[in-house]
This record gives sequence, C-alpha cells and structure tokens, in this order.
Amino acid sequence: MRTNISKVLLGPMRKVVGAGQAALLSAEGDALVFEAGAKGGSFLCLAGAPINEPIVWHGPFVMNTQAEIRQCFADLQAGTFIKHKGTYRQL
Repeated sequence: MRTNISKVLLGPMRKVVGAGQAALLSAEGDALVFEAGAKGGSFLCLAGAPINEPIVWHGPFVMNTQAEIRQCFADLQAGTFIKHKGTYRQL
C-alpha cells in the first residue's frame, strides 16, 4: 500500500526531502539514515559507482554531449528514435 507522505528526513543533518522531490547524496559516509512521520514514508534509493563522464540532460534525455542531445531530438522528430523494437511477454 502506498501512503501519501509529506516529507522524509535524510542523514545526520535531517535534510528534509518532500514528496515528489529528489535528493543527491554524496559518496561520503557509510550509512543511509532516514526518518518518516507518523504516516510512514517511502523512498527509492539508486546507487552506483561514479562513471567519471560528462552528463548533459534536456527533458527526458540524458547523454554525454550536447550533440547527442540534439541527435535525440532530431531522431524523435524524424520518427527514428526507437531503433530496436524489443520483445516482451504479455502477462
């Protein structure tokens, strides 16, 4: 069951992260501490090793260069953005 929450507090500094917000955490420390109110809370934690590459984003696209972003929009407008139709199994 998903509950509507107003905020989650993260870390020893109790940084407030409200519903619909995102937080970027540093690589420092060795624990993720969170606290929710009486109604509970939920969050999604994504983690990974740094890729040490430039990041450029515009709208839903995330690439490494502005040229790649422009190519995404050009492909989208030309109708060639989806280059491979994946297969899926209907449940």
